[in-house]
Amino acid sequence: MIVACSSAVLLLLATEFTPDAPATTRAFESGWGEPHNGLSILAAASSDTASVGGTVRFEIFPRFLPLEGDGRVRDIDPSDGSWTLDLTRVDDGGSFARRANSHGPYSDRPGAAFLLAATLPPWTETFHLLTGDGEQVPAGDYVARLVYENEGTCFRRVLDEDGCEESIPVPPETMWAGRIVTGEFALHVLPRDPEECVIGLPTRLAITTSPNRRWGRFAGHEPRSYLMRPGFGAMLELECRVFVDGSPIDARSLRESGVDPNRFRCLSNAGQSRMTARHGTLAFADISFPDCSDLPEEFLAEHAVEIEAHIVVFEAPSSLGRGFRPDRPGVRRLDEVRIVTSLAPCVPGQPDTSR
Repeated sequence: MIVACSSAVLLLLATEFTPDAPATTRAFESGWGEPHNGLSILAAASSDTASVGGTVRFEIFPRFLPLEGDGRVRDIDPSDGSWTLDLTRVDDGGSFARRANSHGPYSDRPGAAFLLAATLPPWTETFHLLTGDGEQVPAGDYVARLVYENEGTCFRRVLDEDGCEESIPVPPETMWAGRIVTGEFALHVLPRDPEECVIGLPTRLAITTSPNRRWGRFAGHEPRSYLMRPGFGAMLELECRVFVDGSPIDARSLRESGVDPNRFRCLSNAGQSRMTARHGTLAFADISFPDCSDLPEEFLAEHAVEIEAHIVVFEAPSSLGRGFRPDRPGVRRLDEVRIVTSLAPCVPGQPDTSR
């Protein structure tokens, strides 16, 4: 769930195809690059435009001609390779490189994907023009190429008779290794304005109590508007903390009061949770509080126990998803909400109103 308020995608697809010649002429394709050890590649496109912060997807066609390479080379492990989109700006020669999300095709059929053959199946690679550190490819006209590199490996992955994967050693001279490049093609990166995203942030944390348990649910959502840079989305971080008599929870002081600190484990161990957001109301999952049997009612009657929910809104590259880090370059802190609520004694016989 990522706030990519609209995502412009350059779709690079192909129709029917044979390795020697495309069966259908597409408007945009790179042409075959120079072979290395018999292997060459072509990238095909249905459009020559993308937008700033957008995603570029290519369908790639490999071709292996054994007579043009070392006769001993017959194996390749595409999953060990890497793909790079090289862009050179036409007006000033500025260069940009973007790595693919994956490493290439993978097949669980023994030998099918890892034995080089005259006819190899095409596959798709995707590139983000916005890096995880927030670096954009500026609008402009570019000369583009795809670069494939593979250092080679001395194992072929196959399935044994039980269907389990195993690696069989192979002579290193039979493994394809090297660097190959597609032909050049034009790519036009179009400008894109920041886009508004509206998220409903909660204003209170309602605690519901049943005869045996407590839990919290966010409520009272207030719409807030943010402008997101192209390719960025709203990322949210939630941290819950427990305060006793105005001070952060302390295991030693709780033990001195006769309370097992582990009773607060569900909160103190919650730490920081991160999520991505869409337009509309933010929906965090319910928060579990110590059950009614976990805390002596006398302790709650004598001490003020408060729960603080701290929600921070960040702007981060959408490609990072919930794996983003607040301290990563390109991530900006936009907003925050602090919600404090008291943990009261359980009410015997009170119905469960959470359903």
